[in-house]
Amino acid sequence: MKFKNIILSTTLLIASNLASANFYLVDRFEDAADTNPGDGQCKGLNMVWATCSLRAAIMEANANVGPHTILIPAGTDFVLTQVGEDEDNAFTGDLDILEDISIANGLPQGFVIDGNGSDRIFNVHDGAKLTLTNGLLTNGVANTANTFEGGAIKVEIGGVLIVDEVDFVNNI
Repeated sequence: MKFKNIILSTTLLIASNLASANFYLVDRFEDAADTNPGDGQCKGLNMVWATCSLRAAIMEANANVGPHTILIPAGTDFVLTQVGEDEDNAFTGDLDILEDISIANGLPQGFVIDGNGSDRIFNVHDGAKLTLTNGLLTNGVANTANTFEGGAIKVEIGGVLIVDEVDFVNNI
């Protein structure tokens, strides 16, 4: 009888953890900010239909309690085009990570995120965690007047970065 209670308790715990997790499927390649961060919907600004860009998914994840998983298609380059510095909500410039976010692609081709030579790609803030699986980060730059650290990724004190099968190419 106690064994059944343990199984039931474990099942409820797993189910409650899954219920609190947020999943975002990126289906657009434009670099568009989220229309309304925190509303539970990933919808890129000025995009037709309910489409989810990488930046919009990160902004929506940052606005809600994690953990979050962002799944992105393989074989596609996501080029960051929203130029801007010293903004810490991922609206422009680098993709600010403020929550527990995993970005993954399980296919052999992996994902590509291109910093476009204008800013670093990710900034993992204090208390946040970024997990990257199966991808490539390229053309991140951290040598502007106000940006000095982390060509591809800057991890602030208290932030956590986990990478698995991720290549870093041409980051300054």
